[in-house]
Amino acid sequence: MGGKNRKGQLVFEFVIAAVFFFYIVFYVINYLNITATVFANDFYMNSLEFTAIQSSELLLHSRGVWNESIPKSLGLAEKWPVLNSTKIQYLDSYCRTNYESTLEKLDINSSLGHGVKIEINEIGGGNLLRCGFLPGGKFGSIVRIERVALSRGGDVLNMTIWAW
Repeated sequence: MGGKNRKGQLVFEFVIAAVFFFYIVFYVINYLNITATVFANDFYMNSLEFTAIQSSELLLHSRGVWNESIPKSLGLAEKWPVLNSTKIQYLDSYCRTNYESTLEKLDINSSLGHGVKIEINEIGGGNLLRCGFLPGGKFGSIVRIERVALSRGGDVLNMTIWAW
């Protein structure tokens, strides 16, 4: 008689151990899934921030190659930290009509839905450059950075770049 109770007890112990084992397995899989998602989102935000910083560095530190008002390569610098106001006007008009080309020159792949918006404002003055747009609706992640430079006349310029 003691044998029957022992067999039932073994089956019950097995069921409890199996349930406990599957609980641990599902918990570990769920934890790894959440952790992988967090790391993927952090990586994406870091790559967006890198894109915005790279674009600002190119515009602020490079003189660019301009054929009249058409850029072969972008750059607004006259001599750091001074920006050339004529190049700012050229980029403003060029970007309004050739946004996709501007993205290509900034090494941004618009076919994947990425883009930038660039604004240069004179502090205490007006808007000197407005290039691009912010995506409408509930868009995913957007990174915004601000940089400061000077105009030829010594006015402080604020460059803001949004990347998505």
